[in-house]
Amino acid sequence: MDFFAELPAAGLITDLDGRIKAINPAMIEFVGGTCDSWLDQSMDGLLTPDSRIFLQTHAWPMLFQCQAVSELFFYLRGAGGKRIPVMLNGKVTFDGDKKCCVWVFFVAEERSHFEAELIRARNLAEQSAHELSRKEAFLRTVSDTIPGVVSYWDKELKCRFACRGCEEWFGKHAAEFQGIELVNLVDHSAWTYLADPIDCVMAGRSCQFEWKMIKQDGSIGYLWTHWIPDLESKSQEVTGFFSVAIDVTLLKRAEKELIAAKKAAETASRAKSAFSCQHESRNTHPHEWRTGHGEPVTAHPAATQAVQLS
Repeated sequence: MDFFAELPAAGLITDLDGRIKAINPAMIEFVGGTCDSWLDQSMDGLLTPDSRIFLQTHAWPMLFQCQAVSELFFYLRGAGGKRIPVMLNGKVTFDGDKKCCVWVFFVAEERSHFEAELIRARNLAEQSAHELSRKEAFLRTVSDTIPGVVSYWDKELKCRFACRGCEEWFGKHAAEFQGIELVNLVDHSAWTYLADPIDCVMAGRSCQFEWKMIKQDGSIGYLWTHWIPDLESKSQEVTGFFSVAIDVTLLKRAEKELIAAKKAAETASRAKSAFSCQHESRNTHPHEWRTGHGEPVTAHPAATQAVQLS
């Protein structure tokens, strides 16, 4: 029995120059012609142009060096010019006292489709990543120009985005905020103060509050903070929250100055009222003085007349 002819895979035997010395029927089914018509032809004629280049630049050098190659991807030039994807195994052996090469081709249609899908998926993922990167860059550009602090926190209270404004208030670069937990970002008193806003936003409700902070330079600042829950569209489950905070330190300073000025004005007004009352009392009772015990003392008429004459 001619086992080579009965081999359930496309195969051929060549010399070390690539001249075909034997070809089996399974190969003829792919490339057409007859077994005799392919004898002494170069095996390059079985391959597409790109696969011929790969055969000469990679397959032959590897075969001569290692005496065998396996799972090399090629395209056969099928009947009618059809490209047939195959995996090639080759080995150097002896035919009598002469060296020869045995080649076996396994059709890889499914693998080719699978790889094509993988390539398309990879390209799509790269495009999506590029688009996401572009959008993130745009978002960061916009958020970095806002005079405030913009950030996003997931449901585990880990930061997933922070604008450049966070650096001034927390003393960390925007990139350092990625993955940091809120509890590790603020001190104990601030964490206690934030307990109610956290409960509120995690319950799916927006909240606004004033946040007094000691900044990295030691100065005291105030942020008017708005936390907005991020709700999953279908389940309405809270997946995190957006934080938008505006610096209101100057407003707080002006507010304190106004309160201080108001108190000073009220004090001056009370003093003026007290003086006016005392002056009116003296004009109403010109002959009376009060002792240190608050008792009225009436002046002698002669003394009063003397004062009037003078």
